[in-house]
Amino acid sequence: MHIIPDLKKLEKKYPNELVVIGVHSAKFENEKDTENIRRIVLRYEIEHPIVNDADFAIWKAYDVDSWPTRYLIDPAGYIIGRLKGEGGYPALDKAIADTIAEFRKRGELNEAPLKLVLERAKVGDLPLAFPGKSWLTLRAIVCSSPIRITIA
Repeated sequence: MHIIPDLKKLEKKYPNELVVIGVHSAKFENEKDTENIRRIVLRYEIEHPIVNDADFAIWKAYDVDSWPTRYLIDPAGYIIGRLKGEGGYPALDKAIADTIAEFRKRGELNEAPLKLVLERAKVGDLPLAFPGKSWLTLRAIVCSSPIRITIA
């Protein structure tokens, strides 16, 4: 969860060059449930596809041994980088920029926008759907969690 802000920055910086695909390999039994994953996607406003790797097939195929692990796969389908643990944004950003430049130069980079249907679009706007969200009315601020400090 801690790498989501970095992924969002990269997705925003490279909207037509980078495709992020999350692979969720559950640490705990309840995390294998697709509905639980869907709720997390909505809560954290994740805007890339997430694969539920409940049986660890992808984890094993890519020889992953820690959470999180990020792979950089080039447009030809080859793994060109692996980053374990949190952090590493500058190195990842540079590797992505270098890969984009190289494949753009070769004329092998598809920059057509990828059309995705976000989970948020399927359920609509639900301002009080998740704990910690607040809604301002003319009469009161309704807060769905008991303790929350908001800085605006």
